Amino acid sequence: MATREFEVDSTCAAGAGVRSTDANGLMGYPPVETARRAGGDRGPTPPASTRSPANPAPAARPARPGNRGEKLRLTVALLLTVGAVVLLGTMDDSSDSAQAGAVRCESSDPVADLSPVQSRNARIVTGVARERGLDQPAAEIAVATALAETGLINFANDGTSELYASEINRPLTDIEREVARRSLDYPHDEVGNNLDSIGLFQQRPTTGWGAPEKLIDPASAAGLFYDKLLRIENWPSGVPWQVAQKVQSSPSANGEIYQAAYARAVTVVGALWAESGCPA
Repeated sequence: MATREFEVDSTCAAGAGVRSTDANGLMGYPPVETARRAGGDRGPTPPASTRSPANPAPAARPARPGNRGEKLRLTVALLLTVGAVVLLGTMDDSSDSAQAGAVRCESSDPVADLSPVQSRNARIVTGVARERGLDQPAAEIAVATALAETGLINFANDGTSELYASEINRPLTDIEREVARRSLDYPHDEVGNNLDSIGLFQQRPTTGWGAPEKLIDPASAAGLFYDKLLRIENWPSGVPWQVAQKVQSSPSANGEIYQAAYARAVTVVGALWAESGCPA
């Protein structure tokens, strides 16, 4: 990317507001040191022919190094600010792209024996797989997992659970409850309170799945599921419901709850894969 350095006069920079770090983590920059102009109006300089040895021409004033450094700092600050905005825009664009891919196959028609709400969510989960270049088995595992965890219903969490989390052997803290309740601020189908579990896959912020706003979004939640699926060595050759268990780490040690939903998931994904609105 070509850059252009803009020279900024120090008196203008001194009057500008100073950026600081805000709640969104956008970077700020320290105030730039500026020097006051010395002296006032000296009046016109006499012509050379009228100057006398007693009144020699004033010596050329050396350039002040502070101005050069000041301009350099302002230029660097400008470039960093532009870079941060470009980065944030790229992140937003990539998120929008994933969402667009996920809804490309969206239809109002029910799928197999699913309700309209379940069908919408199944299309999103399957659409994310296709957008990422994954094949049917990946989508079948994901849909089976969502069927087993929530019946393909996108659950927010009201933070009222009194259950003990097995990995920490205690109920949720007030802070953890508040984090779970953040999911209520985003679109959802129903409200639950299974620990701090959120979304189609009942992913939990306290176990490292991510922020509530990501987990309550079906496309983002499906993307997180596929991320972890792809980190499992030789997952395509594994037993599908046992692979799902490795992704979810649920109390069902051998993946029985996912096994019970797997045949139905195969039917649903097969129907979605064949839809004319979903090119291979």
